[in-house]
Amino acid sequence: MNTCLEKKPAWVKHLQTFEAGTVKIKGKYTPKTSDHAAQCMLIGYAEQHDGDGYHIWNPLTKKKHVTRDVIWLK
Repeated sequence: MNTCLEKKPAWVKHLQTFEAGTVKIKGKYTPKTSDHAAQCMLIGYAEQHDGDGYHIWNPLTKKKHVTRDVIWLK
């Protein structure tokens, strides 16, 4: 009966539909003439981070990343 009193996860207020977003590519030695962003897909939420951390998948590199720097494509 106490289900409404349970603490909700921090990511609840940052919910997004499964959509595409542009993500900043962070690299220590990224050349100035290379792409600084990639289009990725949202696949989940990062539970170990604050509420605005996302698991994203880059289809070009076929790798999963955790980031907060996402500009959602709508």
